[in-house]
Amino acid sequence: MLVELLAKGLISKHKLLLENYKKIGMNENQVMLVLITMQLSDENKKMITPLKLSKFMNISIDTIEIELQDLVDKRLVKIKPKEIDFSLLFLKIVLLIENESVKKGESYFIQTIEKELGWKFTLPQIEEVKDLLHNAISRQQVLDILYKNEIKNYESFLKIVGRYSNKIEKSLKFNWLEN
Repeated sequence: MLVELLAKGLISKHKLLLENYKKIGMNENQVMLVLITMQLSDENKKMITPLKLSKFMNISIDTIEIELQDLVDKRLVKIKPKEIDFSLLFLKIVLLIENESVKKGESYFIQTIEKELGWKFTLPQIEEVKDLLHNAISRQQVLDILYKNEIKNYESFLKIVGRYSNKIEKSLKFNWLEN
């Protein structure tokens, strides 16, 4: 979803970069390089050279070239004949934010299950539940199980989830056209 908003220009790239640059391994010089390059290229639509950047940033051309090369090596920037392409940089930030959001959603759902059951899962149990949610059963189906069954411990929870996912598999394997 964020990728689409970014593509439509509905998300501030400047703010996105400033709030997340450390998460993708950028330093302050690299952030300033990107921001100044974006600003200058918007104004005059010309290729921004390391010489121009050094005048704005008061750092040497060599340092700018090293920082740009580091961005290229990290696959955040592509240097093309007439422009510097930052699309990979912003795509990486957006995907990072979306992954963080998914993880927060998973954690919140696990907490909901724990609250309903009245006990806390161990770390291996949390990983097993996450795996079940990714491969065997939906969140809604887990909630249905919780509300329809009295579950006393983790083993009984797994047993009921297993039976429920087996019912789903059997109904999917049933050839409706033959009967």
